Amino acid sequence: HGNSNVEFSYFVKRPDILASAKALIVYDAQENVSLLSKNENVRFAPASTAKIMASLVALDFYSLDDVLEYSTILAGADSSKMGLFLGENMSVRNLIYGMMLPSGNDAALLLASNYPGGISGFVSEMNKKAKEIGLTNTYFVDPAGYKDENYSTAYDLARLGAVALHDPFLSEVVKTQSITVYD
Repeated sequence: HGNSNVEFSYFVKRPDILASAKALIVYDAQENVSLLSKNENVRFAPASTAKIMASLVALDFYSLDDVLEYSTILAGADSSKMGLFLGENMSVRNLIYGMMLPSGNDAALLLASNYPGGISGFVSEMNKKAKEIGLTNTYFVDPAGYKDENYSTAYDLARLGAVALHDPFLSEVVKTQSITVYD
């Protein structure tokens, strides 16, 4: 709320951004209102922003101190990664940092594969949670946002971000510029 005038004036002063963006939204998370938008309901692949929802689902199920073993390399874990090694044991806290900061697909897939029902159960929960928080134009097919079949909108991603920032741990994670984690 306090920064919304700054964000709004930035976009007003930069018409090139407004003209070139396929979709955008300036969203006041405290008031839950859109201040400025363009094509806010157009669907597109959300890519790694899917990891925000994966973090929320992981936090609903796991304790931050739970430890998971990276025992099998999972398909898609070789692209954007945290850098997990086979046999490494990592806390959920560190996996969320590894998923959110370097956009680690390996961390997202490890969290999802240990969920009841495995990756498909985790993704099903991501879609269930999306509906619960009012994301009506969002659908996930993987926990990392790796596949183009995932979709969302600028509006839904703004709402997702607002919900995530209400979680004290995720709020701390997104403020973190750099962290070293250990197994």
